Amino acid sequence: MKGIFIVHHSYQLDNAASSEETKLIGVYSSKLKAQQAIRRLRKQPGFKRLPTYFSIDEYWLDQDNWEDGFISKKYTPLFSVWRRDRARKIHLVKAGLVEADALRLVRDLKREHKNQTIWAKEHA
Repeated sequence: MKGIFIVHHSYQLDNAASSEETKLIGVYSSKLKAQQAIRRLRKQPGFKRLPTYFSIDEYWLDQDNWEDGFISKKYTPLFSVWRRDRARKIHLVKAGLVEADALRLVRDLKREHKNQTIWAKEHA
């Protein structure tokens, strides 16, 4: 059985979890070709502003890829990103993010602020 690889570029438009922009980039015969497409597109206008928001998903031909049914309202936990500065003061960086966006922001901020503690926390 042969798998295909689908590339999407997806990001949150604002703080509302339901407001997301997703672009189907393409369908590829191998993971390597999908990764090459991402490397090409990361340099293009728009994408270069959000280069880490690409995803690759593998699907199998002639097989159900979604087997769990469909629920119209699904709980999506929201996260906030926090940082502790050198004076040990804690600051809210951004709230209302889905987990993937929160973790990306943490990663990016850790690169910028090497001497500060930065973390994501699920909203209660």
